[in-house]
Amino acid sequence: MPRRIALALMFTAAFAAEAKAESLDALLDEARRASPEIQAAALAADAAQARVAGAGSLMDPMIKLGIENWGRSEPGYLPQSSSAGTMKKLTVSQNLPFWGKREMKRDIAEAEARRAAYTAEQTANELAMRLKVALAEIRGITESLALAKTLERRLGTIALAAKARYAEGEGQQPEVTRVTVERAAIVAEIARMEARRTVAAARVNRLLARPQTQKLADVPEWRRVPESARYDLAALIDRAQRDNPDLRAERAAIDGASRTADLAQRNWYPDFEVGVAAKREMGRVQSYEAMVTMSVPLQWSLHRSEISSARAAAAAAENRRDAAELRVAESLAAAWADLAAAREVEAVIRDTQLPQAELGFNAAAKGYEFGRVGATDVLIAEQQLWKSGLDLVAARLQQQSRLAEIEALIGDDL
Repeated sequence: MPRRIALALMFTAAFAAEAKAESLDALLDEARRASPEIQAAALAADAAQARVAGAGSLMDPMIKLGIENWGRSEPGYLPQSSSAGTMKKLTVSQNLPFWGKREMKRDIAEAEARRAAYTAEQTANELAMRLKVALAEIRGITESLALAKTLERRLGTIALAAKARYAEGEGQQPEVTRVTVERAAIVAEIARMEARRTVAAARVNRLLARPQTQKLADVPEWRRVPESARYDLAALIDRAQRDNPDLRAERAAIDGASRTADLAQRNWYPDFEVGVAAKREMGRVQSYEAMVTMSVPLQWSLHRSEISSARAAAAAAENRRDAAELRVAESLAAAWADLAAAREVEAVIRDTQLPQAELGFNAAAKGYEFGRVGATDVLIAEQQLWKSGLDLVAARLQQQSRLAEIEALIGDDL
């Protein structure tokens, strides 16, 4: 059996008896359904969408009932006790904004609704990224635990051999001590890893909105990292500029701010109020009235300040969009570079460093068994194997983290 296959089996055989792993897609679907963060953002988007229908509506009509010609008592200034001889007037009026203002208000509400929807989508993206990274951390800790337990068992065998050699007068007490101490250090590291795995599992339960008492089944295997051609940096930046929910939300904010500035400019034009009235006197309707009221936009400082404020807000929205685009491009470039480097590091460790460390450890252990090398040589080889295994896990975890970050930035899976 090739050495590389044997090493791969060493990392995975410890998990064969565990429960079947839950698929990543199923866990992501569960998070989207159950996460309070996503539900809150979705409800906020629904609320913004519900406001669109009423944004351009007319205001409620006004009904006014008045009494005219109500005389006063003599002598005195109080109204007469009887309303006989008075005129009752019933007026119905409706406010009518100037042409185009209602449509502008509706456009502003629609832009806010789009922004809220993209914000909800970004919330889901970020939660998916955190879940992917948390699952990858558990996978990394699990594989590190498997290696640590394998090394602990091997050191246990070597410790027995050291004691046997010492009992036969062929070894020295310091050798037994060094092997025992190194084995105890591995046992302590196993305990720390178990604790980190429990913490990571608690994080996954929180992201899935599960009870903390619920046991997490075996996590999915490492996700396959696409080939380099699938994550060309220029193509990734183009996809992010087009599909990143944060950037789309900023563009929606620009649309809303631009229409708000147009509305502020349109407020130089007057609004109107139309109404009709019926006058009732001596028990019958005697006449009718019609009226038109027009606002006179003479408060120049008020309108100018509104226009200046709206234009500044629109310019600020454009600058926020530009800043967000630069931030996304920078994050993509950094994640892309880290991912490419981690792929190369994994290849070197998997194909060269780890197999050689395994050979060195096996040779040192065999040599110690026949008295050709000392315990120090075995421990040095064990440390090299231990470090190589941890480096391999770290390189894989780095790839998984950067892959999840890239997918969150472009708003889709690679």
